[in-house]
Amino acid sequence: MPPVVFTFPDRRRGVYEEGADFLVTGLLRRITVPAAAQDLADRIVEQRNAGTFQEGRDIDLATEEKPYLLEAVNRPDWPAGLEDQLRELRDALRGDVEPAD
Repeated sequence: MPPVVFTFPDRRRGVYEEGADFLVTGLLRRITVPAAAQDLADRIVEQRNAGTFQEGRDIDLATEEKPYLLEAVNRPDWPAGLEDQLRELRDALRGDVEPAD
């Protein structure tokens, strides 16, 4: 199981270390980082650094965090080899959040 797992009502989606780093970078790309994006980035880093097999440490996304994570995962510069895990996370988020215009 990947070290960073996001929980959705009907599924769990995880990313490995490089995917977690990509998401954190995307969350923190703004000049002024909203508190919800900063908090989520901090939780991703904490779980990433805790390593694998941390049962019960999944990230339950707050409603206000989901649009920021969707924006981060929608970046076009996906690292090679991460396409599948990022696509699965993006698709799960799209099922929970309507993309911002």
